[in-house]
Amino acid sequence: GSAGVLIVVHSVTNWTSYGGPTSFDPGYPYMKEVQMVENFEGYQQWALGVQGEPALRVMTLTNPSRLVVDVAVAG
Repeated sequence: GSAGVLIVVHSVTNWTSYGGPTSFDPGYPYMKEVQMVENFEGYQQWALGVQGEPALRVMTLTNPSRLVVDVAVAG
């Protein structure tokens, strides 16, 4: 992408047990790549590569607990 978003999450419980993907192509027209750039001592950082200038809306949801990052791109 031509721009990036860095998401930092802490304190991650059981951070050593993460077994999911660390890099993938989400297949969206404006979000080009997602990559974990750090997973150390309860901190995780995820980099989002996006095409265009991103505008973000971030929220948490429950049942199950999760972080939602809504990325809109002006374009």
